[in-house]
Amino acid sequence: MSLHLYKPLGDNDHAIRLEAAKKLTSELLQLLSSEHSEKSKSSLDYALGRLTKGLASGRESARPGFAVVLTEFLGHILETGNAAKWKFELAGVIKLVVANTQPPGHTTGPEERDYHLGRLFGLKALVQSGVLFPGMEEEGYAEVLKLLFELSVQKPWLRESCASIVCSAVSGWSDETKQWAAKVTYDALAESGLAKTSDGTAVWLTLQAYCPSALPPKNPWVRGCPLAKPNLVTLAKILKEVGSKDEEGGNLQQKGSWNPRLNFVWDLVLEAYLGEGREWVDFRERETSAMPTWEEFWKIAIDESLFSASSSNERKFWGFLIFGNALNRILAFPDGGSYLAPVFSKNFMRCLINQLSDPERYLHKAAQKCARTLLQKAESTPWTAPVIFAQLVSNNGTPNFDSLTKTKYADKIMILADEDGLGAVIGEFRKILLDPLGSKGNSYSGEESQQQKVKTAEVRRQWAADQMLTLVRNGKSVKAESWIKSAVSLLAGFGFLEAPVRGTELGAPVSPTSQAMFRSRLMSCLSNLLSIKDNVSGDETWPYRAVKKALNHKDTLVLELDDTIRTSIENAQSTLKEINKRRASARKSDKTKRATQLESFELLYSLVVLQVLNGEADALEVLDELSLCYEKVVTKRKHATEDDVDVSEILVEILLSFLSKPSVLLRKLAQQVFMAFVDSITDAGLELLTNVLETKESLGGQQELFDKDDEGEDSDEVIDEGADDVEEVNVSTEGSDEDSDEIDSDVEIISASTSSQGEAATTDADNDEAAKLETALTHALASHVPRADSDSDMSDGAMLALDETLSKIFRQRTKPPSTSKKRSEKAAKQNITNFKVRVLDLLEIFAKANKRQKKGEVKHDPGVMMLPLLACIRETSDRAVAERCFGVLKICLRNPPPLHPGEEEERLWVLLEEVHKLAELDPASAGRDKYARACSTASLALGKMLVGGGGSEGVQGEVFEERLRRIVGVYAETLTKWVVEGGGAGVQRGFFVEFVDWVAGVRGGKGKGKVNWNEKGKKGKKGKGKRKGKKGV
Repeated sequence: MSLHLYKPLGDNDHAIRLEAAKKLTSELLQLLSSEHSEKSKSSLDYALGRLTKGLASGRESARPGFAVVLTEFLGHILETGNAAKWKFELAGVIKLVVANTQPPGHTTGPEERDYHLGRLFGLKALVQSGVLFPGMEEEGYAEVLKLLFELSVQKPWLRESCASIVCSAVSGWSDETKQWAAKVTYDALAESGLAKTSDGTAVWLTLQAYCPSALPPKNPWVRGCPLAKPNLVTLAKILKEVGSKDEEGGNLQQKGSWNPRLNFVWDLVLEAYLGEGREWVDFRERETSAMPTWEEFWKIAIDESLFSASSSNERKFWGFLIFGNALNRILAFPDGGSYLAPVFSKNFMRCLINQLSDPERYLHKAAQKCARTLLQKAESTPWTAPVIFAQLVSNNGTPNFDSLTKTKYADKIMILADEDGLGAVIGEFRKILLDPLGSKGNSYSGEESQQQKVKTAEVRRQWAADQMLTLVRNGKSVKAESWIKSAVSLLAGFGFLEAPVRGTELGAPVSPTSQAMFRSRLMSCLSNLLSIKDNVSGDETWPYRAVKKALNHKDTLVLELDDTIRTSIENAQSTLKEINKRRASARKSDKTKRATQLESFELLYSLVVLQVLNGEADALEVLDELSLCYEKVVTKRKHATEDDVDVSEILVEILLSFLSKPSVLLRKLAQQVFMAFVDSITDAGLELLTNVLETKESLGGQQELFDKDDEGEDSDEVIDEGADDVEEVNVSTEGSDEDSDEIDSDVEIISASTSSQGEAATTDADNDEAAKLETALTHALASHVPRADSDSDMSDGAMLALDETLSKIFRQRTKPPSTSKKRSEKAAKQNITNFKVRVLDLLEIFAKANKRQKKGEVKHDPGVMMLPLLACIRETSDRAVAERCFGVLKICLRNPPPLHPGEEEERLWVLLEEVHKLAELDPASAGRDKYARACSTASLALGKMLVGGGGSEGVQGEVFEERLRRIVGVYAETLTKWVVEGGGAGVQRGFFVEFVDWVAGVRGGKGKGKVNWNEKGKKGKKGKGKRKGKKGV
């Protein structure tokens, strides 16, 4: 036998240790199979002694190495044939293990520890070798059990390892062994006094699961089961491992020190409730009547034990570990839904919120891991999202979970729910809206408490409404008709009706403040729903659904309506029903355009009705105008005559009334409706839009545009900061026409794009002041200066009076302007700028649609949009507005259409001259660079239209030469003014350079019927005509 193989058994390298164990085991098995001899017997005795002694060695990894060989060796030497051949007995082997792992006298602590661990490994080798259960070897197994339990009592830190050895043996017993072995184990456990410990409980539960035929003793557990209801309180104390007395007054043993790792008994307890193995399923079926429910067990054994207020941080840490293990098992359990909600118990939620809220707390990281686990489970298993969310924000949780913990876990989990889950989430919000105070509603008494009650109800209802709005807005949430319908119905009901949910009493009355908040959230919700491309609204638009909810004849409106308003609303309601029927019929007949127009009318009517119900004064007039427009477009289109009012003017006026209000919902609605009727817009309708662009960006312009009386009005209140229907629009981005991110409001707020805007605004204000001064001086002089036909001079009294008047005028001028006036000017500029941006959105829609028109469709006068856009670029004090105007102008002038014979030619010549006159004017600083390019682009586009452009057939022969000479003449006249006369302050060098570049391309088409140019007016292929040198602008 190779003695050198014993040393590698203690090597730390697993591969070396395993290789030595294989070789040594192979040699020992060869020796066992050889003929019996004294030398062989001596070698086997030496091997057995050396292996048992090596278990107590503290050298490197000696214990696991020697234990592996010993386990394999014992399994062979105690076989029936080998035991008789070599005269080995089980009792002798047990005694040898005990003798070689017995600490001698005067040993140090570490040495004594090595001997105890050696005994543990030796007893484990005996159990795992299988020599204890070949037949009815009760004495050998009982002796090993006795030694294991003695070691557990003597060294509590080895108790869990000893119990684990016993439990591992139980699962491998044969049916013949289970009956007697289980009885021996029960008796030994009871005699040792370890039955009422966490480790003894683990052994007991394992025996009950794997040996159901063996009856456990009646003591120490009532009904013979640790999980029986009468034992629940005692079991909770045992599992907590704090050392106390049971219900009978007996002492419960405690371990020496706390271990951050959970005892394996918790796995067995969870298996008893959530295990899917055959043994544990049968165990539940047998003990169902005796066991407490999962909710009862969690409350007593975990929530009121590990998470109690007096519990230590160490025990709470265990609680978080158990929660994570339970969560994994619940999600894997077939019927895990009923087990999930109870784990979010009162003390657990309190501990979770407290630990998450402060990074300095001891268990902050453990709580974070727990919250991350919840988020991960909600993401991987969507059906759990509504359950987890409901427990975090209601029941034992709080709606302020995210704000208290300074996290976004609740919001993130809510978004992850599937379609059915989102319906359940809306159901939770419904409960909060109906009874925002919950069980705390009866705790308020006294006048101050009642005020606090109202305030609390308002806050919680607003939170629920904001969460529903978040679900609608978030792009990650599953958009489905079912839950969106419920959300819109709730917002409309609580905003407009005295009884929001029919047949259900309110836990607290809905205050007027809350009703206004619900109406605002409804508008924001509808605004976002209009942007959803997927058709999830079904046969009815969402605003129409809100109107149907608000105007249900069985419910009472919050707002009292007079007879006139009520009649108008009833007429609108019947019209809406008619529109919806017509729309459904058009969709079935595949009349897409007509269905789109009817949908637009449905949206318009619904939004205007909601505005009337919201108490907006001018909405009723808009409703009458809308009725007239609907009759002209839909019901009486065939009978309309030329003398009738232009329908497009009425429609544009309605849309302008929407755009005049800082609402994202109305802005999106206006764009959608305008897009549906863009083919029907006439020049008169366009003029209504372009007139807005020419409005002065000042108080006077605001008063002229909105008919506002600014006297006694605080212009700081341009935007109601308490409103939810608010959008902050940043118009500083170049050419951007997209809405900015909407957080929790729907009113647009214009912010200054550059610092030069402030200077431009100051310049406008100075110009206004100068004009006012000139008017005052003219008036003063006119009243004092003698008439021109009179020879008399001014008297001394008149001169003194004039001097006093002039002094008064200049004293008034030297006074600093009031702060209120400055704020009013700034607010007015923001209002006008905002309005222009929204009008430009519509003009851009029109320009793009106009480019898609087919031949023979109605043409528009190019000057209707061209001249106002140029004027706006020149006069505006906002750089972003100038850039937007330039962008729309480029769309209008891209690929200009061919010239139509008749009056259109003269109109183009007039426009060309007007553009050159405009180019000579000096623009404001905000649009200076864009204005020169815009005038050049407009002039060249008109030239292309006159000589034949856009890739169509051009003019020929003498007509071509005549028109080209005339165009050159217009440019020559402008050039002469610019060079010789010193005029044309707005004209720049690039205005003429770009014309020369364009003419260079036109020369090739002289008299040949075609003109060859690209988009920039250069000759050649597209993209090859880029001019080198300095920029012309």
